[in-house]
Amino acid sequence: MSLAIHLIDALKASLKRRGRTYAEVAAALGVSEATVKRDLSKRTLGIDRFARICEAIGVTLEELTEQIESRSALTEALTYEQEQQIVADPRLWLVSLCALNHWSFDEIHERYDIAKPELTQHLLALDAMGILELHGENRIRLRLARNFRWLCNGPFIKTFRDQLAREFFEGAFDDQQAQFRLVAASLSAQSKQLVLTRMRQLAEEIATLHVKDHRVARNDKTTVTCVIALRDWEPQVFQALQRGA
Repeated sequence: MSLAIHLIDALKASLKRRGRTYAEVAAALGVSEATVKRDLSKRTLGIDRFARICEAIGVTLEELTEQIESRSALTEALTYEQEQQIVADPRLWLVSLCALNHWSFDEIHERYDIAKPELTQHLLALDAMGILELHGENRIRLRLARNFRWLCNGPFIKTFRDQLAREFFEGAFDDQQAQFRLVAASLSAQSKQLVLTRMRQLAEEIATLHVKDHRVARNDKTTVTCVIALRDWEPQVFQALQRGA
């Protein structure tokens, strides 16, 4: 894809992010709204009109170039502040998880009581974080690397532990569609590393299947959660029974 097309796409994203309409841009340029819409959708902007639109919405070529460069690499992790922003707003958190599960704009709107303007604002916030790109006609494109993960002990994991873990573990794990295994063992350092490696492999396999099932019909999929955890631990109630405790 040429640099010119990347620049036009970045310009369109800036328009949406700033809440500017094609009609407003057309009025500033003294042309019809249809002309602006056609030029942007077909990516046929000339240099002069491109520069005039940038001036009209207050964006510089440097800013557009930075947008392109920031999108060239997939996001492997968010910052602590970005995770905090997501979990602080249940509706933004919901939209983020729907997007990560490849839900379309219409699917999110149809299932949840979120008005389209609000949904758009949430998606734009996630766009700014590098989680996704929001394109024309509200098409969502994820920008996450295959090895994306939430920060260890970050806001997302902490909120799950503090607010959701009990609800998760109190659910039924009594059939072939839901399994629960609790294994306590004494392991050497070498054996523990082997288990940790296989846990990482399982997490990667789930991520691969998640991508593979992207195009499976929504009604043929369910939202699942898999918690994989291992650490050195002895319950405090047992520690209290140690000699000399």
